[in-house]
Amino acid sequence: MTPDYRPTVEKKPPLLATGADLGLTLLRDPEPAERLLLERIAQHLSADRWRLDPDALLRESADANERGRIREFLDAATVGELPAEFRQLLESVGERATALIDAGSARLIRCKDAAIAALLASDPSTAPHCMRAGDRLICVPDPKLAAFRKGLARLGLVLPETPIG
Repeated sequence: MTPDYRPTVEKKPPLLATGADLGLTLLRDPEPAERLLLERIAQHLSADRWRLDPDALLRESADANERGRIREFLDAATVGELPAEFRQLLESVGERATALIDAGSARLIRCKDAAIAALLASDPSTAPHCMRAGDRLICVPDPKLAAFRKGLARLGLVLPETPIG
């Protein structure tokens, strides 16, 4: 017996050869998991030809772990290094997939007039808890709503409760 167990990983021959215009040629029959991933990221052109689909790659790359799995799959499944065109596409998809971050829920508050919106966005009791979202609109992140309401009270204003649902 050995002190630590290391499973042997069967070395598979390459699955794909890369070609021009994001083309992929099958070099062997894909295993079911390989076929499923291929179907998610590429367009099936013929029995042994596929084309990497930039839109599908972007959709699948919303999850960082999945983005990593796709990159690992392409690196492991292709003969040699990925061509520059493939690497550039994967880098571009990675940049676009991380360009936006969901900052959470917020309340959009419509003020009676622009002067009130300006006051709320500039007064020290409310400004740290909100931001302008238009001429008469104020945006308040949900975690700051209670502090924003306290600031409103200091200004002699109140935000009516709105039933959710």
